[in-house]
Amino acid sequence: MSLWKRTASKRRRSAPKNGGGIMVKDFACSRCGACCRQLPLFHGIYDDLDRGDGVCRHFDEQTDLCGIYECRPEMCNVRHSYALFKQHLSWESYVERTTLGCKFLRAQLRKTPLK
Repeated sequence: MSLWKRTASKRRRSAPKNGGGIMVKDFACSRCGACCRQLPLFHGIYDDLDRGDGVCRHFDEQTDLCGIYECRPEMCNVRHSYALFKQHLSWESYVERTTLGCKFLRAQLRKTPLK
């Protein structure tokens, strides 16, 4: 089964550790829903989740939260999707890039300049 099709386990995972066992920076999701509301900006990666208007079919617009968060697809879980990039990026670099992407998505959603 592909990484994209498997779903996340229900157990909570901690941030990765460096070689010395020290916890490293973790991605801090603000739960704004900006990524869930702008699927076309991901160039087809999330097409199977699009309800037809660019919004994820599992996104609850009343709560601004994922309706299947505990069993969301691997590609929606920052920690799990790191497996696709770990040969090219350190965890810290991946978190930094993901955080910048998140800021971009929030700015696009609000039509405000990046800060």
